[in-house]
Amino acid sequence: KIIQTFDEYRHNLIGLKLRFSKDLLEDRNLYLEPLIETIKIAEEIGCPICVHTTDPIIDAGELADYFRPGDIYAHIYHGVGNVALDENGKVLQKIKDARERGVIFDSSNGVAHFDFDIAYKAIADGFLPDIISTDCTCKNCYNPSKVVNLPFIMSKYLNMGLSLKDILKAVTTVPAKIMGLEGEIGTLDPGAAADIAIFQIIDKDTVFEDTVGKTLVGKKLFKNQLTVRNGVVVFRQIDF
Repeated sequence: KIIQTFDEYRHNLIGLKLRFSKDLLEDRNLYLEPLIETIKIAEEIGCPICVHTTDPIIDAGELADYFRPGDIYAHIYHGVGNVALDENGKVLQKIKDARERGVIFDSSNGVAHFDFDIAYKAIADGFLPDIISTDCTCKNCYNPSKVVNLPFIMSKYLNMGLSLKDILKAVTTVPAKIMGLEGEIGTLDPGAAADIAIFQIIDKDTVFEDTVGKTLVGKKLFKNQLTVRNGVVVFRQIDF
């Protein structure tokens, strides 16, 4: 049925998503079967997989071994169970090896999948997110201090010390390339879709909170001033 669905909606579908967490495990003898079978289906379809890795059933490095180039490791900075760091606070070598062979690492913030301690240590070790995303759902949309929206999450990383260039790349060109839309979206090059967001970085004390309640009081905030979708203005601040 999955393959049939892809055949019918290939113009809209990008990949397969799997949640690989202990709380979903019923039979420990079959703990790897969902992952292996998902990869088999993805191989037949010719698409990547995206795996929710919070509290994974196996070691995070061992899990990363299964990922193929172009597959997405979601929630890289989560702090539950088997995390991406070793006992010395360094990113696991197998995680680094996975990136070297083309695996994509997504911050996938959410309300339960981000830990400041993990993120700061990983970033200090040079492991920045390939993608910065919200993991927004109906349950966490506009959640004060945790998700709110994408500019809010971008602001968090800015206040954590990431450069503007690295942040913009992680929300534009990298996602566009992964979706097979490089040159069409996520760029201002001639011939691309006129999808444009204009921001002002304002001075504003803002609280950013992680899964376990630790907070960061940031001083800078991305404020959306105007949004253009396919050449049409779809949002504009009243004072802009």
